[in-house]
Amino acid sequence: MPDALGRRISRFVALLTGVGAVYYAGFGGAFGLADVRDLRGELAVEHARRDSLAAVLDSLRAWGDSLESNPGVIERVAREKLSFIRTGEMLFLFIEDETPDPGAASPEARPRPAGG
Repeated sequence: MPDALGRRISRFVALLTGVGAVYYAGFGGAFGLADVRDLRGELAVEHARRDSLAAVLDSLRAWGDSLESNPGVIERVAREKLSFIRTGEMLFLFIEDETPDPGAASPEARPRPAGG
């Protein structure tokens, strides 16, 4: 009888050790199931970012090809970015003042005449 009790205890300890090892493998340590789930989410985000950057790269490659080979695109860029004009055309440049004049008050800030 004591021999059977000893075997039961040793089986119980072995079972408990196995359950503990499985639990630690799943939820403990450096890479538990929660970490794997988080890493999968990060991987999905990075894949989406990669795909987005690939689309931007394709667009830039197409734009570069147009700049190298399409005279209409080259002319448009020269006119818009470099302010080039054809003979007989007039160029009007509108320059926006980025810093407002500190002496000029807005209409809301001007003093109002008394009695009015």
